[in-house]
Amino acid sequence: MMFNRAARDDIKPRLPSGMSAMTFHSLAFQEVIEPSSGFIRKLAGELNPEDGPTLTGKLVAKELGLSQSSDSDIESVSQLAMAIIRTVGMFQISADKEPSPDHVPDDVLPLAIRQPDKSDQCDELKERLADWAKQLWTLMSRERNGFPINHDTYLKIFHLREHNVDAELWILDEYQDTAPVAEHLIRQQTGQKLFIGDPYQQIYGFRNAINALENPIRRGLPVHYLTDSFRYNHQIAGLATLILRALGEINPVRGQARDLLPANLNGHHTVICRSNLTILVRAGEALLNQRRVQIEGGIPLSTFARVESAFALFQGRPEDVKVGAMRSMASWEELKEQIFGLGDRAGDAKTLIQLIEQYQSRLPLFLSSVKASLASSSRGPDTIHFITAHKSKGRQFPMVALDEDLAPSATILRKLDYGEPLRPHETETLNLLYVALTRAELSLHLPAKLKETFKRLSDNFGSSTGDIGEHLATVQVGTPKSHESLVRQYRTQAFINAHRRTEDDSNDR
Repeated sequence: MMFNRAARDDIKPRLPSGMSAMTFHSLAFQEVIEPSSGFIRKLAGELNPEDGPTLTGKLVAKELGLSQSSDSDIESVSQLAMAIIRTVGMFQISADKEPSPDHVPDDVLPLAIRQPDKSDQCDELKERLADWAKQLWTLMSRERNGFPINHDTYLKIFHLREHNVDAELWILDEYQDTAPVAEHLIRQQTGQKLFIGDPYQQIYGFRNAINALENPIRRGLPVHYLTDSFRYNHQIAGLATLILRALGEINPVRGQARDLLPANLNGHHTVICRSNLTILVRAGEALLNQRRVQIEGGIPLSTFARVESAFALFQGRPEDVKVGAMRSMASWEELKEQIFGLGDRAGDAKTLIQLIEQYQSRLPLFLSSVKASLASSSRGPDTIHFITAHKSKGRQFPMVALDEDLAPSATILRKLDYGEPLRPHETETLNLLYVALTRAELSLHLPAKLKETFKRLSDNFGSSTGDIGEHLATVQVGTPKSHESLVRQYRTQAFINAHRRTEDDSNDR
């Protein structure tokens, strides 16, 4: 069982007879969709919008009879419909048997209701949304009514059927980031199970993924560690080990003996960021500096919508606010007050505030330049490649720069200083930094904020010996052949720069 389709397609040609590689969705598709003409029709629009209806807010509003007066806390019909769809979506990836208030995502709620002093009002709204979600799930789960479904629907239906698949051995990859529905599905199966994963690379908690390795380890299954890496060097291994020790791990990771090359941010390199909003900001800044950019996977339309809605508030145009969570805000100052009131729970919203207040009337030009870059295929030797840390998982890049938005908050660092337990989302922040850090093969650039982070981690969790051998892998493979020319180029440039500095020093004297 593979994490995604790309991993499945990669391993398929190498499998011996008698073994098959699948994602959980492909297994469920085989068992639920293929045998049923009714479910095939319900899924048709998801596969190709020309072949049938899709699950949209407009359709949900019509089928459930939603109107402006349907809910006192959510005035917009479209916002209410999308909140119901999102609630069903969270239910579908859960291990539960029916939708409940626990499945209502916080970000579908109006920002004002999320405040600590509105907890009773928030709970009541979640109850109402759960009731709507139960009605929607009834429409989706019935085989013959024609109401459209999505891919998570048939996975959930397969889980609820409690069907046992005839397999002698299950090999479960990336099990530290498994949807509860998939983990519960596997628990229903007979056969031997081999669990593969790294609990410190659990980074999809925001999608309600869980570390499914915990249960089998707690039950006493034997654990085998893979601590050596061919990708990164001993210096990165040392930094990664600091994060692991902060999280309570006693086994260090180890890398290659080669030293890191100096970072050259004027040449082609990969920038890893935590959020799509940060990528939008950094890419826009790079474009203003006449750099070419490449954005892995693009930027979601929802990210642009957040910026444009916040900008509408900034300019006093509340009628142009399209993001539901902001619609209840009467002004820009109220939005700022609500965001800063959330503290660490504000996520990247403070970046949003800074972006708009910095560019103000120039913001539309800023956004249009980023959108134009997404439509362009122009690339060059100085192109900056942007990618989120989540998308970088499982990948590797020669030259990497980490963005400061990956730095843990002051609250997290204070807790580590005093040995206080971290909340799950705080642990995931460190996991995400660990994942991003270990993508670099040859060169790594850290901004000042991350240098300060690692200095603090070193003070608290660093080795007293400072022995480089602690972080050297048992097997050394040297520089990958694909990067040999790049290494020679960097070394030549470093020699030229050093020679130039010597001449300059001599001339100064």
